[in-house]
This record gives sequence, structure tokens and C-alpha cells, in this order.
Amino acid sequence: MKLYISPSVQETNKGVGAYGTEETRMNQIADVVMRELSKHKNIELKRNQTNFGANEIINASNGWNADYHIAIHSNGANGNAQGCEIFHYADGTENNSLKLARKVYAKIEPLTPSNDRGLKSGMHLFEVNDNIVAASILIEVAFHDNWTDATFIIEHIEQIGLAIAQGILDHLSIDRNIDVSLIQNVVQTVPQVVEKVVYVNVPVEVIKYVDKEVIKEIPVEKIVEVIKEVEKEYSFKDLLVKILQLFKSFFIKL
Repeated sequence: MKLYISPSVQETNKGVGAYGTEETRMNQIADVVMRELSKHKNIELKRNQTNFGANEIINASNGWNADYHIAIHSNGANGNAQGCEIFHYADGTENNSLKLARKVYAKIEPLTPSNDRGLKSGMHLFEVNDNIVAASILIEVAFHDNWTDATFIIEHIEQIGLAIAQGILDHLSIDRNIDVSLIQNVVQTVPQVVEKVVYVNVPVEVIKYVDKEVIKEIPVEKIVEVIKEVEKEYSFKDLLVKILQLFKSFFIKL
């Protein structure tokens, strides 16, 4: 999975007080996002450069054939507006841009000090509309020209970055591409179990750790019940550990 992370390059957008520039603060958040996502071997990462213009960002993302393009910005208005909002590609369908926006918003919204502004169509934005090949979102974390919001960003760089990363990981765990080559043998042995796992949208890689002889002894309904319970874990590793704990007598040792 290829993710292009695009923090703001707007070095002339200055916030109130000690905020400094939008470019500096959003790159600090992007540092945290990159650090967290780099822990996952199935994710490839690229990032814009601070000297890029809009066209260079678009060309770099498209030229790399990114699967997702995540732009990270802070907002500005009249000094009174507050809150987070996330712009997504809007074509009237439940596309991956909208799904990703929901997941990220769900993680940021509880952190902010004010009422947030929700999800919005970003078809007017260069990094969200048809210029971008990848599923794209633009996160407006909060308003840098509002004292409360600006202070929130300054004091919560780490938490905001972690929230964005977790929202991305939550989305990818649900919409993970299935590598059929990992489960071909199991498909032949226990097709009913594999079908159920695919149905609940859980990473099918879990199956490769299953002893193919003893899995037939586990009721399919019980497996599905447990997988549904843990399918929203933070990462695939956490998911696997949880399942191994719950069904340790049925799984081979790693």
C-alpha cells in the first residue's frame, strides 16, 4: 500500500502567538505520522518537500502511483472560526477517500477543544479533486488564526499525528487488499472458513498461521464471532496476537 503524505508547504501562512507558520507545524505533525506508519512493513511512504509547489506535489504523487494521498493543513479564516474539517473526493459513492476521511476524523474530533466542522467535498481543492489519481483527503486540523485552536495544535503535535496515523491504519485494516497466494492451500482445505473471514473484511493473512488440520475442529461461527470482535484493532499484529490468545490451542506457534 503506497501512501503519499503531503504536509502544507504554505510558509507565508502565519498563525497567532507562538504558532509560527502553517508549513512548520504541519510538517511537525507529518513527522509523527510518518514515524508511526513506517512501523508497518506493508505500507510504503513518500512525502512532499517543503520547496514543492502545488504542481510538483501532484506530479510526485501521481508519478509514484500512490494508493492514498493525505494532505495535512491548518486553517485560517477570521480569527473566530474553530474546529477540524476533512475534505474528501466526492462523487456520490462510498469511495475510499470518503471512508478514509471518516476514519481519520473519528480520531481527531475527540481531541479538539471546540465543535468540529465535519466531512466536506473537496472537489474545489487541487490536492483532492481529479488532479490526484490516488484516493485523497485534505485534513484541516484546526484554525491557526484562532488563539484556542493554535494553542491546541502547538501543545498537541504528537497526539494529532498519532490520531491521523491511527485513522489511516484503521481504514487500511478494513480495506486491506487480499493476497490470494497466501491462502491458496487453505482455500482448498477449509473454503467455508476463508469465505467467512473475507466476508467480515478481516486481513486474510491471519489464515496462514492456522494449522490446517485442527482448524476444522473449530466451529466456523465461533471464528467469525471472534474476528468481528477484534477486526478494528490498531494493527494487523495486534489483531493476530488477539486471535492467537483467544484460540491458542488451535494455532501453531509462530
